[in-house]
Amino acid sequence: MKKLLALVIVVTAALALMGCGGRDQIDDTGGIFDDSDTLFGFSALSTVMKLHNDVNDTEMYQSQIMNLSYTNEDDTIELLSEIDALKPYLELVSTFMGGEHNFDVDVTDSSHEDYEHQMVISTTNMEGNVVRYTMHYNETFDNDDEEVDPEEYDSVIEGIMIIDDVTYTLEGKRQIDEGEEALELVAKLDDDNYVTLDYEIEIDSDDHSVEFDYEMFKDNQLVMLIELEFKESDEETEISMKFIQGTREIEYDFEVERDENNERTIEIEYKISVDGSVVEEGEAEVKITFNEDTEQYVIRYTIETTDGKTVTVDVDYRD
Repeated sequence: MKKLLALVIVVTAALALMGCGGRDQIDDTGGIFDDSDTLFGFSALSTVMKLHNDVNDTEMYQSQIMNLSYTNEDDTIELLSEIDALKPYLELVSTFMGGEHNFDVDVTDSSHEDYEHQMVISTTNMEGNVVRYTMHYNETFDNDDEEVDPEEYDSVIEGIMIIDDVTYTLEGKRQIDEGEEALELVAKLDDDNYVTLDYEIEIDSDDHSVEFDYEMFKDNQLVMLIELEFKESDEETEISMKFIQGTREIEYDFEVERDENNERTIEIEYKISVDGSVVEEGEAEVKITFNEDTEQYVIRYTIETTDGKTVTVDVDYRD
């Protein structure tokens, strides 16, 4: 499933770019993002993928329910209506949690004549296979004819990322100021359909957490807000997300567990609210399984609400 975070989900962070061409960079942002290239790569990819997922939200990308089993046929579970929106972020959670961070970036000179830098971003999908994305970009610094102070500068970023033969443009502004870094990033399909990302981070802070705020626009209208937060301690990484669409809010808290065969299970606590009132909350267990009848992988959700409703659903998994 070549659909990350999304993120949708959304998702970005400190962008002290590479030191190509003699530029210095901040090498350690602290926490889950080991360096500024990783943070920039995640920011760019998560923003573009959120746009890509929504642009391609057609019948061919809709979830195909292979099997649905209720404990009570009269039960209805709200979370099932959110499966398509949640699906891309499972890759994100699987990549950054579960005992290892399977997210890498490699920066070289660009093979594209219009850009100076090329970043190949490698992620690991839920099957454990590596998926790669390529971004070409330029970064222009204030006082570009002078040596850049890595502790304090402003820069402008422009670039492209091509996914499934669709070209997305990237525009951004980054500011470094005495141990703090801020990024504004926009991924565009065109002037009317785009996703924005904002974040700020204290680079030297002991608080290893970062929040990415995304806004999704269709036909130049704001249709969704997404908040994505990473928190890291010595023992674990926590990822939480919130989708806001009108008066409807959905909150997710993720954990990843591994069994003796190193297979991952994603545990989700969720809460759905409308007009500030909780309409459903519960837990979901998510695993990748192989359907021997169809010879295809499926995502199996086992959902249990706090009021005792349960359902198991198999959803088509597409790379």
